[in-house]
Amino acid sequence: MTAGSIRLKAEDGRGRYSIDSGAGEAELTYVIDNHNNLVIDHTYTPPAARGKGLALALVERAVADAAAQGRKVAPQCSYAARVFDDRPDWRLLRAS
Repeated sequence: MTAGSIRLKAEDGRGRYSIDSGAGEAELTYVIDNHNNLVIDHTYTPPAARGKGLALALVERAVADAAAQGRKVAPQCSYAARVFDDRPDWRLLRAS
């Protein structure tokens, strides 16, 4: 799996990262809140594709893009929140 295979569709403060898993699309959706934070509100990986790092790759891409844009990230999705908890190096990127 390569980051180049991740697609982003963004419009009007909402966005969706996706990647074809071979068993359907894995996705991460977000909104930009009124504090300019990227709020990850949903991740999904098709059951047959779970455990292959797809959701992690989507979260990593979203966080990297947010950081490059000077945004903090609010991980409302439980999976994204667990990834943040496991990545102390992202502590300063987490919106309070």
